[in-house]
Amino acid sequence: MSCNDHPQKVSQLLKSIANLLECDCKKRKIPLIAKFSNGVTVKGVDMAAILRIDQKVTLTPGFQDASGNPVTELGSVPVWTISDPTLGTLQVSEDGMSAVVTSTGVIGTAQVNMTVDSDPDDDVEEIVGTLDLEFKAGKARFVSLNAVVSDVEPPAPENP
Repeated sequence: MSCNDHPQKVSQLLKSIANLLECDCKKRKIPLIAKFSNGVTVKGVDMAAILRIDQKVTLTPGFQDASGNPVTELGSVPVWTISDPTLGTLQVSEDGMSAVVTSTGVIGTAQVNMTVDSDPDDDVEEIVGTLDLEFKAGKARFVSLNAVVSDVEPPAPENP
């Protein structure tokens, strides 16, 4: 085996270990794709993102089988939830294949979850996609100047 084969072998080993670990899981994790209103797109599992209160983010799940092949047949329509609806609203598409989170203007942290039955047959195997969202202040739009008034010392008299 040459040195160039090491990354590929390590990647295969990690995939094999991940497949073994997934066999016992009731809820498997899937990647979510997040498209922010500023044009940035991010994909990952157990993601975290920062969203300004003047932004929104579009989320779409990416389904793959244990070998990394795309999956299009599912056992249910994805169900989306947000842990704190006072921080963001969740607008889900009819087919459940995307959701838009829009800030309500309140600063804080919430979690968005998408759950779906991954088995198109009669069995139920739930998988979950998760995104931790931190809502932070938006761009500065106003400036306030604070004034502190104080007395001025009178000038010292001049010596004649």
